[in-house]
Amino acid sequence: MRNAFLVAVLAAASPAQQAEIPAQSDAVQKQQAVDHAVALRSQFRKLNEPVVFVHGLVELASVVCAERPLDGFDLFKEALSGLRLVKLNDFTSARHRLPVPSFTALWNVVKPAALKCSPELRTIAVHGPGRRKHQNG
Repeated sequence: MRNAFLVAVLAAASPAQQAEIPAQSDAVQKQQAVDHAVALRSQFRKLNEPVVFVHGLVELASVVCAERPLDGFDLFKEALSGLRLVKLNDFTSARHRLPVPSFTALWNVVKPAALKCSPELRTIAVHGPGRRKHQNG
């Protein structure tokens, strides 16, 4: 009975209204995809390699920021904070190939992407982890 009613309503709808229905469903699907991407943050935290964690979080934040700048901002803040966990030893003792070969290369991925997402991140990016000395071990 419901299906017959829905078919009748859709058939009576104007072509513009019919075109609007799939667009809404695409918007909902896109929203769900972004929600899922934001939720992946918790999975990135489980990574044992700080370099991989930060790099992965930056890539995720870049994608999310295009759709939801506030969530992207939060992800970038977490990535910038994660840089504090990275030590020189993380690059020299890695057992597998890292996404970037050095802290400088990682910083050159993080900073421009963060500033592109939100200029407000400039304070964190300028006075953040790039200013500290690396510790071994």
